[in-house]
Amino acid sequence: MRRFRSLTLVTYLALIPTLVSAEEPAREFVESLRSRGFYDEALDYLNKLPGNAAVSKSFQETVLFERGVTYLQRARGHKDLEKKNEWLAEG
Repeated sequence: MRRFRSLTLVTYLALIPTLVSAEEPAREFVESLRSRGFYDEALDYLNKLPGNAAVSKSFQETVLFERGVTYLQRARGHKDLEKKNEWLAEG
């Protein structure tokens, strides 16, 4: 029984770094939202990313770029010229 406890403890200790350092797949999530036409949700998500420890620093540095891409993609598929120009200006 003592051996089982030791083995269990070692297993948990081995898994802790993996669980702690897990990063959120932010880029894939944003791309998935945009590909489905959920531009507002993608923008909301991108606005919440700065300072989020679960998101890599390298992706956080591209948040402004990703927001611009999202605005441009949203404007591309929209018929209302006034709204389209507004989104292009924001992007």
